[in-house]
Amino acid sequence: PPRSTLFPYTTLFRSLFKKHEIQVVGFWETAIGEATTTELVYMLAFEDLAHYQRAWDAFIADPEWQDAKQQSEVDGVPLVNVAGSKILEPTSYSPMQ
Repeated sequence: PPRSTLFPYTTLFRSLFKKHEIQVVGFWETAIGEATTTELVYMLAFEDLAHYQRAWDAFIADPEWQDAKQQSEVDGVPLVNVAGSKILEPTSYSPMQ
C-alpha cells in the first residue's frame, strides 16, 4: 500500500515516544471504512494516569517535536487537522490487561 504523508514523521514519533518513556502499542491507517483524509491511529501504553500526563506534556513541549511540527506546516497544511484522544481501561474479560 502507498505510504501516507505522515510516514516521514513516524521515525520521529517513535524516537520521541521512546525519549519520553511512552510505550507504542501500534500504528494503523484506515484501509476500509470511513476516513476523509489520511488517518493515522496509534495506541500508546502508560503505567498510570500520572505517567500519561507527565510523558505527554513532555512530548508536546519537546523542542524537536515543535520544530518538526512547524516545518511540516510550511506549505500551510497542518500535520494534524483533527486530533482525538481516549483513555481506555480493559474489561475484566479482556485478554490484554
